[in-house]
Amino acid sequence: MKSIPIKKDLIAMMEHNFPDFIFCSTHQSLYGFTRFTEDLLYDHIIIQRDFYNEEGNLVITEVASCYNQNWRSHPWYTVGQGTDIAVLITGKHRYPAGTGWHSYGNTREQLSAAMDQLVEDINRYVLPYFQKIHEELAKDKLMRVTALYLRTAIASMQTDEIESFQQYMKAYQDDYSAWRKECLKLKKKIDDSQYSCFIPDHPLINLWMEDIKNLLDFPKLKDSGKSRIRKYIFCLFRDIHSYYT
Repeated sequence: MKSIPIKKDLIAMMEHNFPDFIFCSTHQSLYGFTRFTEDLLYDHIIIQRDFYNEEGNLVITEVASCYNQNWRSHPWYTVGQGTDIAVLITGKHRYPAGTGWHSYGNTREQLSAAMDQLVEDINRYVLPYFQKIHEELAKDKLMRVTALYLRTAIASMQTDEIESFQQYMKAYQDDYSAWRKECLKLKKKIDDSQYSCFIPDHPLINLWMEDIKNLLDFPKLKDSGKSRIRKYIFCLFRDIHSYYT
């Protein structure tokens, strides 16, 4: 037995209750809804469907307030902050299995009831979380200036620059993976702050970092700042050019 279709019902539920959140796309069993805010952030609500033993369940699996326009960036490539509904409900990172899940069996009546519970979760937990994170992100000047600059700079890259940067990121990923494997081989603790890439920065990274330094009015970027900016570059490049490998 297959699950009853839920996509149209989910979209209708969000349009009726949260019209600012626009349905973007589905990926496997995930449904992404996004709103663009006045403070130039993107709020993402990701709803997951599970169907097992002829019973369907829904959960708000992830939420994020960030500078990423694509909800698929969360949780691994988020420039901002995110969490899941179980953490918001319990206030803890360890919680009982099934927290936040709502069963819809496999009937329209139960589906409607499950969606009512999703609406309650969004109003009670998710929207207050977004407000809190907006206030926190507004205080992070380095992230905000960097992200807003990069969204324009990365979007305006030419085709040859995009291809060149993809090759650079692939080489960087390979080097990082080799470093992790070596740490495991030597039974060393994996501490990303200790990772030092032997691959020279792509020329665009140097250009962008210089521009960001000037926008921030910093005489010099600290190594910690460069590390953060490099991470944001990688995340937003993936986001803007849908480079998820």
